[in-house]
Amino acid sequence: MKIYDLNNAQDFDVNEISEEFKKSGIVLFKNSGVKCATTFREFVSLFDDDLMDYIYRSSPRNELSKFVYNSTIYPEHKEIPLHNENSYSSKWPQNIWFYCHEIDCEGGETTICSSKEILNELSEELRNRLRSQGVRYKRVMGGMVDLSWQEVFQTEDKKEMEKKCDELLIKYSWDGDKLILENNGLGLITHPGNKQEYWFNQLNLFHPASLGKDVHQSLLNYFGEGNLPRTCFWGNGEKFDDGLVEDINASIEKIKTNVKWNKGDLLWVDNLRFMHGRKPFKGNRKIMVVMTSEFSGKQLVNSIGNEN
Repeated sequence: MKIYDLNNAQDFDVNEISEEFKKSGIVLFKNSGVKCATTFREFVSLFDDDLMDYIYRSSPRNELSKFVYNSTIYPEHKEIPLHNENSYSSKWPQNIWFYCHEIDCEGGETTICSSKEILNELSEELRNRLRSQGVRYKRVMGGMVDLSWQEVFQTEDKKEMEKKCDELLIKYSWDGDKLILENNGLGLITHPGNKQEYWFNQLNLFHPASLGKDVHQSLLNYFGEGNLPRTCFWGNGEKFDDGLVEDINASIEKIKTNVKWNKGDLLWVDNLRFMHGRKPFKGNRKIMVVMTSEFSGKQLVNSIGNEN
């Protein structure tokens, strides 16, 4: 990870830093001079002015300023699993920017994991199946657990929600007040820049086996297997083996690294080449997020088959 200390004006060359980012996929800025959501957005726009809204959500966020969001709202004592942002969807940001506005806590590091290193941990058989089938995601909303469809799609209008589902290749159905969503996503992705292949999915985050055996069983007992708030399968609908999910999480745990924050730091991350997450913390922590360079992967998602 290349570090630029912007107290040294010679370190700030947009073209040079952009070229370094293309090579490494991750850059940390120290002493950025950013003070608020507005100056954060302005800083990001120096490098990439294709800023994104956050629509098909899997976690709660508040928009602090146009295109600027707080980091995922999640219990402080729990770890946020590593993930490629929106890799469960047919649209995703190619880049994620993080800005540390406040930090006075124990823990709270942002975790980073190379998507290439995860791929290298997998067998050729597993890579081939992820490549050909991808991952099918299922969400059941309306059971007073997880997000409401209104928050996920940022609308109160069912017709507008259904239109967004159609745009994102999501199949939807209603069971009373419950909304059931299913869609296929990629398992692996070829980077449009360097043409290398990377892990790109949220299998480890969506599958309830990642929550631990006790929580997984409690969810099954309460909701039943067909009504879990969120889960995932192979692209043909076949169940993932719990042991496979556990092995993948163990591999991620082995190769992840931590980024310790100082106030004013900015982190620029290639969303295809790196997963990100968060360590538990106690105290005050405020990280802002901007997503850039939206990519429509409809053609890629449509190209994956249902072979065994």
